[in-house]
Amino acid sequence: MGKTFCATNDRAILAASFGTSFTDSGEKNIGAIEKALAEAFPGLEVRRAFTSSMVIDILKKRDGIMIDGVEEALERALADGIKILYVQPTHLMKGIEYNGLADKLKKYAVKFDRIILSEPLLSSYDDITNVAQSIALRTSAYDDGKTAVCFMGHGTEAEANKVYTDLKHRLDRDGYKNMYIGTVEASPTLDDLLRDVRNGGEYKRAVLVPLMVVAGDHANNDMAGDKPGSWRRAFEKEGLETVCLMEGLGQIEAIRNIYISHLKTAVENDEPFGTLKNGKNRNKHGVPIDGVYSIDVLSSSPMFIIKKAVLTVKNGKMTAEITLGGRGYSHLFMGTEEEAEMSGGEGAIPFRADENSGYTYTVPVRALDEPLYCSAFSAKKKRWYGRQIKFLSDSLIRIR
Repeated sequence: MGKTFCATNDRAILAASFGTSFTDSGEKNIGAIEKALAEAFPGLEVRRAFTSSMVIDILKKRDGIMIDGVEEALERALADGIKILYVQPTHLMKGIEYNGLADKLKKYAVKFDRIILSEPLLSSYDDITNVAQSIALRTSAYDDGKTAVCFMGHGTEAEANKVYTDLKHRLDRDGYKNMYIGTVEASPTLDDLLRDVRNGGEYKRAVLVPLMVVAGDHANNDMAGDKPGSWRRAFEKEGLETVCLMEGLGQIEAIRNIYISHLKTAVENDEPFGTLKNGKNRNKHGVPIDGVYSIDVLSSSPMFIIKKAVLTVKNGKMTAEITLGGRGYSHLFMGTEEEAEMSGGEGAIPFRADENSGYTYTVPVRALDEPLYCSAFSAKKKRWYGRQIKFLSDSLIRIR
């Protein structure tokens, strides 16, 4: 049974959005999500913060509209006596904006009794499935065999950018072969999108749709704008009749319900976020309590850079999945170069690869904040190279 809330002054929801300078679209989308959250949690006040300082500055200078940034919203919550803050990001994925939000929350976590960070829109396989169904239903009127429906995502340099590929695969598996996805600032690019549409069928028309919470600057200018290089101009140049649907994802009830579901899960689990400093959430030996955490790792060598690390603590024992920036090392060994050579390969840890990153290895972690020997075997040079790595406890963020 889910939790119910009576009116209280010491708990609140912070809806954290990138933001938009297109105020009408912002209220139709971000405002609609915030209203849905308020209706789903009637005992909790819903507060607003934008993660884009550029958008905040535009609204202030142009319209006199004052919107809190994340730090301002957190300071305001503290001043108002909020002790437990539930944070619901409206971002699509765990990209740069989401990660920046998480970093800011981590710094403030010790000032609250609890900060509980919920998931963005596309955080699981079920989310991919539900969003695919939602956007397909939204554009079903154009499924006439002659129309290519093309969704514009923002794109990110973060690993989370692969959600666009996952979403396209889900649409294909569900039979929506006329639906395509491109991004403004990552891959698939506009050129990739145009190529896919050319190869996809004998289309007469293209419908362009924002795959963004708000139909803001990118939708109005990069997608539907008159300037050379806009998506609309590019598709018209291909000889296709082009229609632009200027609606954000926040206007879709099923999308709003996904955010509500994520927040309900976060509230019911009631797991504090980023409160590991000063001994909180540690056992008597200083080890984090059982759970899964993102963590930063320092390396002694620029030839051995760890791009990503996820620490798992189970029954007080720690292991980490570490992903390197390259693919030059076939095995790791948690010990010195000499110990690795003497082992004859016993205890060596093989890589696991995927198409979107470097090699990943699962390694035991004896301690945090201490240099640990970690040797790497070069597949090309057939020799071990000794390194040292350090897992930083101050960077720990609980993710489940």
